[in-house]
Amino acid sequence: MRMMDLIGTNRYGEGAALGFIIGAIILVITFIQLRLLNSWWTVEGNVQR
Repeated sequence: MRMMDLIGTNRYGEGAALGFIIGAIILVITFIQLRLLNSWWTVEGNVQR
């Protein structure tokens, strides 16, 4: 697990910045996936009706 090492090396604030960037990227990816899944589910429901 290199992520723990990256977060652990925050002696110059690099670990905190990396953790923040990684968290932001994960949040954006999950948000996009949720929007895509939501639109896909609504399209499927509309087609079945």
